[in-house]
Amino acid sequence: FPSHDIRATTTCLNQDTTSASTLGYDYSNQVNSANNAIWNSSVSASGTHSSGYEGGTYAAARSRYYKFTSGSGSITFPSGAKVNYLVVGGGGGGGQGIANSRQPGGGGGGGVLKGSVTSSGSSYSITVGGGGNGGSGFGTNGSDGSNSVFSTITSTGGGGGGSETNTSSAANGRAGGSGGGGCTDSSTGNNQGTGGAGTSGQGNNGGASFTGASPFSGGGGGGAGAVGSNGNSTQGGNGGNGTASSISGSSVTYAGGGGGGSYGSVASSGGTGGGGAGGKGGSGSATAGTAGTANTGGGGGSSGYLTAGAAGGSGIVILKYTVASQTVFTFKSTSKWICPTGVTSVDYLVVAGGGGGMTIGSCYNATGGCHALRTDISGKSTLNNSNRAIAHSEYSENNGYIVTGK
Repeated sequence: FPSHDIRATTTCLNQDTTSASTLGYDYSNQVNSANNAIWNSSVSASGTHSSGYEGGTYAAARSRYYKFTSGSGSITFPSGAKVNYLVVGGGGGGGQGIANSRQPGGGGGGGVLKGSVTSSGSSYSITVGGGGNGGSGFGTNGSDGSNSVFSTITSTGGGGGGSETNTSSAANGRAGGSGGGGCTDSSTGNNQGTGGAGTSGQGNNGGASFTGASPFSGGGGGGAGAVGSNGNSTQGGNGGNGTASSISGSSVTYAGGGGGGSYGSVASSGGTGGGGAGGKGGSGSATAGTAGTANTGGGGGSSGYLTAGAAGGSGIVILKYTVASQTVFTFKSTSKWICPTGVTSVDYLVVAGGGGGMTIGSCYNATGGCHALRTDISGKSTLNNSNRAIAHSEYSENNGYIVTGK
């Protein structure tokens, strides 16, 4: 007869620190197969995304991450699962350069939020914010980046870099996740444009423009990790540095600010974390700023004389699903196992041994010949005393018995 199995969960009471190897467990290749089943179950995702394992493969990992890089989507995790998140808004665009004294500010980096939630088992909505456009008309500010969203968690897009058209007033950078850099006034450069405000807990303020003497320069956009630098007499303000995260394994920096523009010959740098460099130069020698890096939330660099500002980089949403460490032990003979310290419950499968098969005949040599056991259908047995060897099984329907032997 086949055996039966018992499957259940029990509470671990007797705990010990004895290692598995000293107790003779057979658990080779069990961790890999167990984790494979865990990773391939219970998580569904839609939208533009990729996934991977912390450490490279599921065999060594205890976490799997999902990267959403554009548009909208959704994801569902098992109820009770711990989910770490990184949400980065789109970077702001850099302002457009106008004239020698009208030097624009760099775009602010997108806001950054990090943390963890416990899954309810419901579907979570996701939106990845795009980068703001660079200023492209006479005295046009850079556009703000768009917000990125995971469930109810919203990271604000970076503020656009300042640029202006008035003859006697400066233009301030726009507020955002991190603020855009300020722009000088358009006639004498004596009026200072302030940096836009960053969102508390997400980013920093942009830098102010340089005033008072040529070469004039705009302020750098704020980054998630630092404020944007003020412009100076040599160059535009550098973008503020971003903030690093290791949620997907290796450390990556996000949401740096874009560099401010300058009438001089030295270009500003974007902040670490995808911020674009600022442009430089006057009539006939102006260079454009560089765009923020895609999926970092970096701000776009502002530009030199009559040159369009650069776009901010798109944001990103990364989610990491963490499972408890699990090991499967297989016992193939009588043994003893003591629950390790820190383990509170154990899932078990116990399978009994199967029953033996029934012997319906035998042959032995008692008097120099073969004595075959004959069993009739009614269950009665007789001995067939034969001095010849029975070479094969014999069956008679009429007499109702089977003789086996050789």
